[in-house]
Amino acid sequence: MAAAASDFDLAARVITVTGGGSGIGKVYSQRLVIAGVVGFTRAPVREVGSDGIRVNCIAPGLTLSEAQIATSDPAHLEKRIEGRSIRRPQVPENLVGAVVFLLSDASGFITGQTLLVDGGKVFH
Repeated sequence: MAAAASDFDLAARVITVTGGGSGIGKVYSQRLVIAGVVGFTRAPVREVGSDGIRVNCIAPGLTLSEAQIATSDPAHLEKRIEGRSIRRPQVPENLVGAVVFLLSDASGFITGQTLLVDGGKVFH
């Protein structure tokens, strides 16, 4: 018998996070890690989907943190902004909307996907 959407109201949501957005331009080892996390996200969707479990990934761009600001050359951080469609720094709060969306019922039919949150960096 097919399950109704309401049967999955309390179903689990798994969100993985990988760094570097698309991985374009990264060194080989960074691209491997990104690909591994994306693969880890996609691999279980067929097995767990029938239980109402959704597995998705968020791939943020360079996100400013206190440590990043303290240890990075300001010119490097400025250059990262120039490469975005949305020309401003990315801060941790910019990821909240993506997380809330993936945890909500609004994304109830989305699984195995990677959501880029990078201010349009992937297009440059």
